[in-house]
Amino acid sequence: DPAGRPAGLRAGPAARVHHHDHRWWLGRAQVGLAGVNVPAAAQHLGGAVDQFRKAADRAAQLAPTLPIAKLQRQDILLELAEAYQTNKQFNEAVTTLQQVLNEAPAVDRAELALQRLTTALHLAGKFKESDDACIRFAQTYPQSPLLPGVQFRATENALATAEAAYADPKFPNRATALKPLFTEVITRSTKFLPAYPEFPEINL
Repeated sequence: DPAGRPAGLRAGPAARVHHHDHRWWLGRAQVGLAGVNVPAAAQHLGGAVDQFRKAADRAAQLAPTLPIAKLQRQDILLELAEAYQTNKQFNEAVTTLQQVLNEAPAVDRAELALQRLTTALHLAGKFKESDDACIRFAQTYPQSPLLPGVQFRATENALATAEAAYADPKFPNRATALKPLFTEVITRSTKFLPAYPEFPEINL
């Protein structure tokens, strides 16, 4: 090596994949700080988002010649989406998770991204889109251990839709439209509760 570095430290392709890792780890550190320093949480989460985006961009640059970088990019984007969601930037979380799914991710990452998308869409107030994602998940991963959470989200979607309609005095055909909306809540709850009685988010 002309620089006098030992062979193990020469910056070949395998070594360069870790060049962006410091941004990834810095992003994780910022997320951790957000959890312990609540008054500055938004600032730390903003810093995390910036680091994760830079790390994801770097992984994308490396991916054509270094396959592991593509996998790392998927993981970074998943963490980026989580940081957005923690910072209540729900639309950004949705966009990021859709980006993961559009990049032909590994099977386990696709499953996780779709499950998280059902939640991000719900939190963004896009209940119909969240419902569609829930149906897609159940059809694609019927044996997934993440399915109970997705079915819970589908039940929440029905309740949120019904409550939004109830709160809107100008909701079209209010007198006749509200009953089937709340009936759907009962239908989904009646199916979910016996199937997953130990689900942690159930408030009995």
